[in-house]
Amino acid sequence: MWKCIYGFIFMSLSNSKAYVSVIIPTYNRNKCVTRAIDSVLSQTYDEYEIIVVDDGSSDSTDKVLEPYKAKIHYIYQVNAGPAAARNTGIQISKGEWVAFLDSDDIWLPRKLERQLAESRRLNADLCFHDLSFNKHESRGEISSWNLYLYETGASRKRLTTGVLKDVYRTMMTTGHLFITTTLLVKREALSKIGFFREDLRTSEDLELYFRLAAEHSVAYVAEPLAVYSPAEGRHTNRKSLYKDRIRAISIAILERFQANDQERARLGKLGLLQQMKSLAGEYRLSGSWYAASATYLRWGIAHFAPLRCLTNARWLSMLLPR
Repeated sequence: MWKCIYGFIFMSLSNSKAYVSVIIPTYNRNKCVTRAIDSVLSQTYDEYEIIVVDDGSSDSTDKVLEPYKAKIHYIYQVNAGPAAARNTGIQISKGEWVAFLDSDDIWLPRKLERQLAESRRLNADLCFHDLSFNKHESRGEISSWNLYLYETGASRKRLTTGVLKDVYRTMMTTGHLFITTTLLVKREALSKIGFFREDLRTSEDLELYFRLAAEHSVAYVAEPLAVYSPAEGRHTNRKSLYKDRIRAISIAILERFQANDQERARLGKLGLLQQMKSLAGEYRLSGSWYAASATYLRWGIAHFAPLRCLTNARWLSMLLPR
């Protein structure tokens, strides 16, 4: 009889629905933030809370959200950047899992259902998924970000559903392989490795992924379960993007070296060299020959420098872009 009781309790716990905290940071997105919230409310999985962190908006975001106040936790804070806004949401969240949604993106209805199911099946503490773009800067609509990266040569392989192998190397050499809107992570994992770095205004997500991937297996669902749809006026400054990626990778190299993780520190050096070369190329295309030459010179120094030199603060400061 006791075996039956224990078996019933175990089955009940195994089949219980996990609670998810959905964090939506927003800044002057009054025209699209409600669309993002509606996409969460349309989920087939219904055990969640929605936390909207208004990062100092000066438009009518607060007024637009008024009809949703009974369905969301709304927090207003002085503008401090996306990392700080997400961290505010994490700090007050109650879920076993934490998911992020940028306020100009949307989730497809089965996003949480599919991602949680695969995370449980694969026994993974964090999971990403594919997504589509409706306004990519160079290609317009993209039905699969995963396929796009593979076909353009940015990624050496097309990802499939399952636990990703060699994901640290892939992230280092691909850049933004994953988008924050696709991340689902156990709150416990975030608490152990720390939240987003608030001193990084961009690529703060990339730096977090490096820390997570160094400590946890990473699951992936090869289905577009969200739509990346940047709001009007949102443009990527590629030089700034490469500079911030270089800073994020430099932080990762130092952390892995200090943890005596020589292999991942070496992979970080590969990623550093690739982003420096990309930055030099952007300078060259824009006619900034002096900046291009200086960046190629730093690339050469980094290429031939022993790994231990890249973990020296003085050396590293010479290599970081100005």
